[in-house]
Amino acid sequence: MPVAPRAPPPWAPSAPALAGPSMTPPASLLVAVYRCWFPTSGEPILERASLRLDDTVLRLRLMVQQAASGRIGALISPGHERLRWDARLGAAGLSDRDVVTALREPPARLHATHWAFAALLGDGRVATWGDAGYGGDSSAVRHQLSGGVRSIHATASAFAAVKDLDDGTTVTWGCPGDGGDSSAVQEQLKAGRCARPIGRSRP
Repeated sequence: MPVAPRAPPPWAPSAPALAGPSMTPPASLLVAVYRCWFPTSGEPILERASLRLDDTVLRLRLMVQQAASGRIGALISPGHERLRWDARLGAAGLSDRDVVTALREPPARLHATHWAFAALLGDGRVATWGDAGYGGDSSAVRHQLSGGVRSIHATASAFAAVKDLDDGTTVTWGCPGDGGDSSAVQEQLKAGRCARPIGRSRP
């Protein structure tokens, strides 16, 4: 004779209901953010930032900047890792009640040729202006200067931007005869094989 199915124990959780893509909202979390810069290091900026796990780190950065009245250059996780702006909070490993450390964006560093300027911003972007023939126009390499630049070096009429070691790219623009065209040596400049920037040798 057929055997009746055994009833589950009273402490067993009930089976979760199947939810469609928009039926269940993403889980939320509260995050505290503290500043790490002189003279107010260790003071809270946000003590209860309410976010969703699918929010990006960039959204948290914007909230912190509004509360701190200044630009934030980096957010550091409880595991001492720099959070990527485009990462989702859940994918970045943040949990409810975590404490995040905020680093202020450093001031821009200016570099110049004879008739143009290049500013390395605190978030790794580069802005240029001045005479186009002296490096003031970087539109041809704009996408390569939109982030991840570590340092800038200049000759009389050209610039070279060295990107982060993970990227290993050197980007040049300006007068081709003064170093603005590095197409002939791109293989040597890849993967961090260039130990120091190439420019005019000094006597």
